[in-house]
Amino acid sequence: MDKKIVALLVMALACAAPIVAQHPSYEELYRQSYAQYQAKNYPAMLDTLTTMNALRPNHPSVLTALVSAFALNGRPDDALNVMGRLMAMKIWFNTADSDFESLQTNARFLTMAREIDGLRNERVGNAVVAFRIPERDLITEGMAFDPSRRSFFVSSARKGKIVRIDRNGKVSDFASAGGHGLSGIGIDSRRRILWACSTASERNADFHKGDPSDAALVAFDLRTGAVVRQVKPADATVFCDDLSVAGDGTVFVSDST
Repeated sequence: MDKKIVALLVMALACAAPIVAQHPSYEELYRQSYAQYQAKNYPAMLDTLTTMNALRPNHPSVLTALVSAFALNGRPDDALNVMGRLMAMKIWFNTADSDFESLQTNARFLTMAREIDGLRNERVGNAVVAFRIPERDLITEGMAFDPSRRSFFVSSARKGKIVRIDRNGKVSDFASAGGHGLSGIGIDSRRRILWACSTASERNADFHKGDPSDAALVAFDLRTGAVVRQVKPADATVFCDDLSVAGDGTVFVSDST
């Protein structure tokens, strides 16, 4: 084939190739919307929140922020429509916030605000206290139940340990992860293993700025609390957050980063 024709084909293909835009992540959009709010750039804030709502529809925090953004941009009808969605979801938020000052004389807003305020005292179940953990600074994260011994296990993000609450309500330390915070936990009853997500982070009492996350999925012996296995991800940026144990023993882990 003629070299000129080849060159023209290459140029045509290059021009036809789609340009992949680098869109900001959801977390970046969140930070961006907050910065816009602080700078009182309310139109830009509304645009960012609209994008966030399209990416993750019906997220309560985004919807609440959208009510503020619409109110701050002088769009009361849109603000009240989003409030209606929050009411349908039984989501309470502070309707006395100064962001809603422009709505305080709106009769529809006042009616909806009274109903939303009433959600704080609405009882939706008949649960009773199962147990209390005296150690108040644990910052508890995950919880799992062992039906064979009728014991609960609760993980601590701050103390990097798991406590056990037996059938009589007695609380005792079960296992630790060498100072790392523990989040999601789950039990493989058949193999008598308790799986836990372990990651170093600022929530940890012993964490120092600059420490690596050192994420790991840790298996503890359900009888003794001894570590029987550790699985470390190849990607150092992973934050081992929550987990679920399937019936066949497969462990599914979420990465919050």
